[in-house]
Amino acid sequence: MDKCPNFVTELRKLTELTVLKIHFDEMEKSAFKALMESLRNMHKIQCLWIYSEPDESVFVGSWEDWVPSSNLCELALYDICLSRLPSCICFSRYPHLSYLAIQVEVVEARDLQILGRLPLLRHLVLMNQNEDCPPYTVGSDEFPSLRFFRVFMEILCGGEGALPLLEELICNATVGMPVGLVTGNMPLLQIITYYLDCTNCSCEEVEQAEAALRLVANTHPNRPTLEIERENYESDDDDGSEEVSSADEEESFEDQEGGSKEEVLENDHESDNDGTEKISHVAVNEAATTSKP
Repeated sequence: MDKCPNFVTELRKLTELTVLKIHFDEMEKSAFKALMESLRNMHKIQCLWIYSEPDESVFVGSWEDWVPSSNLCELALYDICLSRLPSCICFSRYPHLSYLAIQVEVVEARDLQILGRLPLLRHLVLMNQNEDCPPYTVGSDEFPSLRFFRVFMEILCGGEGALPLLEELICNATVGMPVGLVTGNMPLLQIITYYLDCTNCSCEEVEQAEAALRLVANTHPNRPTLEIERENYESDDDDGSEEVSSADEEESFEDQEGGSKEEVLENDHESDNDGTEKISHVAVNEAATTSKP
């Protein structure tokens, strides 16, 4: 696209287009405006992927003026940061949406509530600039078809039967706080990655939190492969990450974030009294006395 400056304006002539994938090194706001004008003429678009190089993020504000075809099935916007989730994305308008990868400045609970009502959504990557988001508790009636879920916040499960078809989860966790990996939820889970916030935690606290996560993964009926990535951890003798398979500790997890952006896009993996487990010293010590890892 960078070698054809009139590309985005010429797109407006392709009114019958159903699939559009664009990869660019950078995009100025003027070019983005022209792109939006072209997209408004594509009334039959079903698959739209737009992504750029990681260092060329574009803040384009809201997409309020763009309302794509109701036949939209796939929408992927990488390194294009929106101010918020477009209000047009909802079940009533896009009942066929199955693939969504989007980056916003802030993720709010109501965004996940809206996305959770999409009946056919199978692949969700929800990136947010502000990672200081409160945990979100997924209800048993939300995300009924989701297979792959990547989000920069903590995910809990409310009640039993949450995320019934989920196969891979990548999310945040915090030492001393609950996680949603418990028996009765995510029964088909195969891979789970936690970005563990270790702020102001000692080495012993971090190790005990990781031990609690391993125990939870091992006691889950499906025994998913577990990866723990330490964040905000200060230590001279630790590389900041730990890889472990709950089914076989010699088997390691392929680092999804190490793949190319194209691979990530195309890799569509098909309360303590409220359905959570505590990452704490107590959880490790009590579990160790009642069961074997």
